[in-house]
Amino acid sequence: MGTARPARPARVGAFFDLDLTLLRCNSGSRWLSFLRERGEVGAWMMLRSLLWLTQYKLAILDMERLATHLIADLRGDSEPEMRAKAEIFWEREVRPAISELARQALAE
Repeated sequence: MGTARPARPARVGAFFDLDLTLLRCNSGSRWLSFLRERGEVGAWMMLRSLLWLTQYKLAILDMERLATHLIADLRGDSEPEMRAKAEIFWEREVRPAISELARQALAE
């Protein structure tokens, strides 16, 4: 009789497609445009976000500080609503932007 192994937590990975080989777009700027179209981002946030995108392109953005700031802004938001919004964004903006080479690699 074997002993049951404890369940391992799922691993989550993150990567950055700096050379646009996986996606044919910058998903960060697409997310910003998506939120703007939905009326969720005002002019001030657009300006701040453009500053962050510029810093990102110049490789001088403090990603940890920015992530901490953006996560704090999400406090109190509904998780189901965020998941639904992310699904819409994925289907409308990200999935169509997957490069052909990435599709071929994923198919292998």
